[in-house]
Amino acid sequence: AGWWFSAGPGGTVTVTDVAGLSEAEARTVLTEGGLVVLEPATLEFSLEVEAGLVIRTDPAAGTPLPRDAEITLVVSQGAEPTTVPDVRGVPEADARAALAEAGFVVAEERAEQFDGDIADGSVLVVRDAEGAPLDAGAASFRGTPVSLLVSVGAIPEVRGLPIADAEAELARRGLTGVVESTVFDNDIPDGAIIGYGAVPEVVVPGDTLGLIASRGPDLVEIPDVIGLSINEAIEALRAAEFKVSVETNVPESFLWNFTEVQDVSPSQDGSAIRNSTITIEAFV
Repeated sequence: AGWWFSAGPGGTVTVTDVAGLSEAEARTVLTEGGLVVLEPATLEFSLEVEAGLVIRTDPAAGTPLPRDAEITLVVSQGAEPTTVPDVRGVPEADARAALAEAGFVVAEERAEQFDGDIADGSVLVVRDAEGAPLDAGAASFRGTPVSLLVSVGAIPEVRGLPIADAEAELARRGLTGVVESTVFDNDIPDGAIIGYGAVPEVVVPGDTLGLIASRGPDLVEIPDVIGLSINEAIEALRAAEFKVSVETNVPESFLWNFTEVQDVSPSQDGSAIRNSTITIEAFV
């Protein structure tokens, strides 16, 4: 009776783990272990198990079975081919669905980057497990893990905004703005932003961007030239970095050394933008 329930037909055996063995090796092990291995093996695609090797058994390893029970090998066909769908510019949810349909395993966590060409919330790049980009149409395998780089839209437009408002707008978008320089600007008022400094090729939320603020127009005091000769007035105004327009009935000649300036526009009592034109009048 003891033989019947141990080594005999009435005995029980435990399924040996043959995962990773070749089909032939697995059949030998299981047969010698007192089981009947069915033909043919079941074939499955596997990203992890090389083609021709056993993935698992059915029933599974560790299962107690009656001696001479039947068991099936599940053997790998290798990875199942697929191609990377073109999801650049596609809304994230739609891109995830397309990738899943193609057999990719898409990570829940995404990376974000500012981009002026791709709309906020749409995909910029599909990346493999190492972070390398996968081109649309590239050959791959079902079950491959991927992640998404998603656009958060363009860097905010801050030109003309007061410094505090520009900093607030950048903060709202996850960026930090720091005024790195101030320059004269004839179009942007004092204390407002002209634009950004050197912007990195890649900008992501959390980055700091340098801002250039305006000091207002580059004003220069208009020198007092009334009573000077035309040539003296021209020399004085050019030295102050103005352009000069002359309105006179005196021909341009040595006579300009003696003809006095009677009026200036804009008024010489104020200032004008550097390199702007000052008009002098001298009539006889």
